[in-house]
Parts: sequence; C-alpha cells; structure tokens
Amino acid sequence: MGYYLNRLLEPLATYNRAKIANRFPQLLTEPGIGEWLRALEPDPNIILSQQNYLVVDIETSGFNPATDAILSIGFVPIDQGRINIAKAEHYYISDALKISADSAVVNHITPQLLAEGEPLEQALSAFFRALGSRVPIAHGCWMEQQFIEYQTRAIWGLKKLPLHWLDTLKIEKARMANGCVPHHHDVRLANVRKRYHLPNYQAHNALFDAIATAELFLALTRAIYSQTPPTLQEFYRYQLKAKSAL
Repeated sequence: MGYYLNRLLEPLATYNRAKIANRFPQLLTEPGIGEWLRALEPDPNIILSQQNYLVVDIETSGFNPATDAILSIGFVPIDQGRINIAKAEHYYISDALKISADSAVVNHITPQLLAEGEPLEQALSAFFRALGSRVPIAHGCWMEQQFIEYQTRAIWGLKKLPLHWLDTLKIEKARMANGCVPHHHDVRLANVRKRYHLPNYQAHNALFDAIATAELFLALTRAIYSQTPPTLQEFYRYQLKAKSAL
C-alpha cells in the first residue's frame, strides 16, 4: 500500500501540472484549462478541513466515454468546510444532441434542454476554472474521471491528468472495512445519505447530485474524524481501505 499511496500522491514528482505546461505551453492561455494548469497543486500535508474541494457529478447517455456522451455536468465548491452554493454551476451539453433522444430521456434530460445548453468544451473549461487548486470529489468517481479525462484528451490533447479524486462511495466502503458499516450495504448515493440522516433530494440532476455528494462528504468526515482531523494524505490512505471491503 505504501508504494501505491506514494504513486497516488506524487503529483507532484512524476506527472504534474508543471510538466504538462512545459509540454503544452499553448494551453496556458486557454480559458479554464490554462487557469487550472497555473494553479498550485494541492498540498498532501494540509489539514483535511483546511483544503478546498470541488464536488462534481455528470449525467451521461451510457457508461462508455468513447461512444456515449456527457449530457450535463454540475459542480459545487466546498471552501473552508462549507458548501459554497453561490459558486455552484450547472451545464446542459449541446453537443449531446447528436445522441438519440431516448437515451437522454432516461436521465430526465429533454432534447430542448440540450439544445439550449453549452458546448462541451465551454462546460469543461468552466469546470477546470472552478477546480483550480481544489481537490475533486464525486460519488463513484469512475464515471466522472473516465469521461472527463476522455474528453480532455479529445479537446486539448492531454492523455493523462494529475487529478487525485476523493470518492464518497470508496470512503463509505472504507468504513465497511473498518467495521463501522455492515458489509454489503447499499452504497448508492441516496441510500448512503440516509445512513447519515441526510434528507431526500431530487436525483438525476447533476447539480443536485453534486450538492448531495458534498453534504455526504462533510457528514462522512465528521463521522470518521470527530476529534482531530487528518492531513489530506492520511485521508487518501483511509480511502484506500475500500479495496478490502470489496
């Protein structure tokens, strides 16, 4: 685990933003992605409660980033331990009109909403601008990570991003591994929220899901660390325990 953790938290020494900027200097002037490249890397030794985060959710037409589309993206910051609703953003993606209407309706997203949306490049630029030095969070981050990385490669030519995600689904599974939560517990977002006495919310909306995940992240960190908060690096180490709960 030590080797894996070092690789996970090495932004820093292996493939970091400075190396991307040196290889793709033209991106430094691009909206959004350039601002993210110029921002400071998160400090692994910062106290968890002092780090800022960006909680993101996407709605897609399927599970394959090569053949399916991002229909919408929503994100909200957690700054200094508080959810910053005033800086929340939500975009429907006009590029997704190329897909069938049926696949969009599954997510309660109509063709009209997509037609009135923004190009994917503009929405992802807004995401990277908001991300800056924040750490990204999602619930079941595989979807967000895979789709965002695939589209970042398609738009800007970046084959790999030095983003180290926190995942509320993995954190809940780590609690299983520690015996704090029964094994085989339903780890879908709405059901995990119920365990922490969080209210119901409207699912299948990217922004509402992002806010719901932000609330869950704060509840999880309070449940795990009621006294002394850990460093960001220590919390990544805690998240890795999710593997033993599978």
